[in-house]
Amino acid sequence: KRYIIKTTMAISYEEALSTLQAMFSDQGYTSHQLDAVLRHFGGHMEHTVETLLSHGDGTPDELIAKLPSLPATGSGGAGSASGASSSSNNNAGGNSGDGAAR
Repeated sequence: KRYIIKTTMAISYEEALSTLQAMFSDQGYTSHQLDAVLRHFGGHMEHTVETLLSHGDGTPDELIAKLPSLPATGSGGAGSASGASSSSNNNAGGNSGDGAAR
């Protein structure tokens, strides 16, 4: 028999934001801008990082300006940081209710 064991790692919202700052501050993103993107995606790190990477050479201000047009979707609580809430009250990618990120 083979068993697949799925492990998850919980991180706080502050740790998620700190990780984003380490990854994207050299591209001109401020803490405030990264916070806005992370909150838009309900704390979902995977969607946040995908969006930041796919933005490419665009400026941080351009990404912030187009956030309202981006869907704030996620896949359950996976990859979300606790304490995050979307500014549009659409928390589809938000935390799973247990207060921990996956």
